[in-house]
Amino acid sequence: MPEYSWDEIQRHNLRTDRWIVVDDIVYDVTRFAKKHPGGEKIVSNWSGQNASVS
Repeated sequence: MPEYSWDEIQRHNLRTDRWIVVDDIVYDVTRFAKKHPGGEKIVSNWSGQNASVS
């Protein structure tokens, strides 16, 4: 499994490139953002961050 630095993860906070971290696993949620039941904005708010507590 690849390892990413927080600097690299934090760069993936764009509308066209969104990563989040949940329980120490990095997810590319770019395509999922528009389908998220809570809306795209909630994914946008957590992009490039640790969303484990959300």
